[in-house]
Amino acid sequence: MEYLKPPEFKLSEIYDKILMGITKKKEVDGTVYRLFDEYHKLLPCLLEAESDYYSFAEDNKVYLIEERSRMSQVIDSDDMKWLYTQKFLKTGRGFYDKLRARPKNSICPYCGKRDVYELDHYLSKSDYPQYAVTPANLIPCCHICNHKKLSKKVHGISDLVLNPYFDDINTGQWLFCTFEVQYEALIPVYYFNFGELVDEQMQKKVCSHFEILELKTAYAEWAGRLIYIYLPSWKKIFYDCGKDSLLDELGMNEQSFSEKQGYINSYERAFYQGIRNYFLENNLHEIFEMLA
Repeated sequence: MEYLKPPEFKLSEIYDKILMGITKKKEVDGTVYRLFDEYHKLLPCLLEAESDYYSFAEDNKVYLIEERSRMSQVIDSDDMKWLYTQKFLKTGRGFYDKLRARPKNSICPYCGKRDVYELDHYLSKSDYPQYAVTPANLIPCCHICNHKKLSKKVHGISDLVLNPYFDDINTGQWLFCTFEVQYEALIPVYYFNFGELVDEQMQKKVCSHFEILELKTAYAEWAGRLIYIYLPSWKKIFYDCGKDSLLDELGMNEQSFSEKQGYINSYERAFYQGIRNYFLENNLHEIFEMLA
């Protein structure tokens, strides 16, 4: 899971451009309002909310932010959703594209595997309309992670996934992979070993991240495909050059991920580390015969 620096621009720098061209009107209790004026009046409130967002996120307490259904007498959550879908995604398309392009190699920072496709509202725009167009609340991600996360109210840290802008959890390795033999196949099993690397609150957040996005299952599937793809070449190295050569090859694969800060807890690093240890501790003749 990749750590991303928070966006280099804040709401005050893009809001006027988002509002450009709004001619829509809204009637409330018999009075007709110009939404351009009403959105413009909201800016101080939105900037205060943005400041609060940074403060809570930096302290890992986003779950304490209060939900809202209305922003003013005129503007409600539906109006803020309209502002995002009809203006931010169109008038402010350049800002959308800048945010979407932040991850290295366009890989989703939530799962670390699939391609970035869209932006996710870390706090949903339905329940937290004050952050509908706040850059720091917009996370580049793949469609599947966005769908699995869905829009949900946040009652505690167990309702949250990791926030790539504020949760740097790559200070050390806590994701590992071991293997079980089932039906004459090697089954990858991912697990956590946090030690003292992250505090108890962040451990809960990592666990909820994996549960909400179903990453242990996804990682096991992706790792299983790696076994299927590379098994023939592993066999060839072993039978032609010996066990040590195969272990060296797997060690180099692991090292390529270990040397990159954002990949310390990638599913690939844990996989290559785990498969190397498994091959080291077991009889490869028996394993490769079983996997024939």
